[in-house]
Amino acid sequence: MTSHAERTASRASKRTTRPQGAESAPNSIVASSVAPVSAEERRARIAEAAYYCSQRRGFQPGGELSDWLCAESEIDAALGAGPRPAPPG
Repeated sequence: MTSHAERTASRASKRTTRPQGAESAPNSIVASSVAPVSAEERRARIAEAAYYCSQRRGFQPGGELSDWLCAESEIDAALGAGPRPAPPG
């Protein structure tokens, strides 16, 4: 017969076990989407991801462009879009 501690440990491991090949998403903003997203949705995701980049560096001024470009790269990679061409002009 198993002890109470063994049963509890067994239940806990069953709750935390993921199916083979399953990975947790590091960030729901970056997690890829099955359906294509509009330009506005993409921009909103990039803006939110850039906010979190800025938060990680303590919101110090001077890194806004770097935050945006990093977030844009992350979101495009998650969406499977690759880098976007620069707008004309």
